[in-house]
Amino acid sequence: MKDILIVLILLIVFSCTSGKYVNSKEEIIVFQNIECWLNLMPGGEPSFHYTGEIEVNNFNSEKILFQKIEFLSEEKSLNVSAPNIESSNTSSFDKKNSLMIIFHSPQKIHVTDDMLKTDFVDVKLTFSIDEKVIEIIKKDIQLLRTY
Repeated sequence: MKDILIVLILLIVFSCTSGKYVNSKEEIIVFQNIECWLNLMPGGEPSFHYTGEIEVNNFNSEKILFQKIEFLSEEKSLNVSAPNIESSNTSSFDKKNSLMIIFHSPQKIHVTDDMLKTDFVDVKLTFSIDEKVIEIIKKDIQLLRTY
């Protein structure tokens, strides 16, 4: 339990053209899924939300920190936040350790005029692994709306 708590604390805060960091021809961080939407339902304040899943391959470090996630439209920042970590688990496949991280937005992210004007966003995740900063960008994620 203590190890899980330490990993969760280290994975607090999280976007690159290919959607993965490549080191020695091996994918280290890979987007599995990411979704973002504007909650525009009547009766409440409009809010911005996201959820996603990433995989860290060949995970052999205790010093990994999910620093922040930034949403951009035409290179203009729409939101920067520290994602909440829903769960993370480590498993071993073919002697390769893999860390799966499921994350979601903090509560009540305010919707801006720029968010309302865009249909697609770029997502930039920032990590620190063994004190080395790694940025991953996934382009053209549809910004959905719920009414």
